[in-house]
Amino acid sequence: MRASKFMMTILVLAVAVGAFGQTLQRSNARMAPVAIQAADDPVTTTRDAQGVWFIEGGSLYDVYEAMGYAVATDRLWQIDIYRRTARGKLSEVLGSAGVELDVPMRIMGYSDEEYAAQFAALSADGQTVVQAYVDGINRRIGEFYAGAWLQMPFEYWLLTIQSVLLSGGPPGPMGNR
Repeated sequence: MRASKFMMTILVLAVAVGAFGQTLQRSNARMAPVAIQAADDPVTTTRDAQGVWFIEGGSLYDVYEAMGYAVATDRLWQIDIYRRTARGKLSEVLGSAGVELDVPMRIMGYSDEEYAAQFAALSADGQTVVQAYVDGINRRIGEFYAGAWLQMPFEYWLLTIQSVLLSGGPPGPMGNR
């Protein structure tokens, strides 16, 4: 019970600090509007002085792929938490504190087959939009695996540090695992 309250406190702190981090990021964006466009990219993605993304050009797929990327740039942690909550896998990042939320979702949530059926029931354009959006998010995640891991949302760093502290230190001769 005590560990559960501690984990929930850490989660609340992570969300609060994340909101503060987003505020700082947006205030920096106001100082310098940005444009993201690869040489072969058919869309132009810009962020205005208020931090709002604008995506222009390209096909339906191109626009929603760029949108997924832009949203993941600002909100990857939130996307991941929602995904894990819906799948009953919150405990993968929160440890035992997430189990209470995972159990009902695993019992009452959708199965992989039900998700696939819902996707198949969408129109062709609907499927394109969903797939492109997911591809954009995955493109952002791929950047971390390709070496930009220092740009990962800080909440992942916070939970990693917290898990090392709770376990008594890092593995090996210095740790208590």
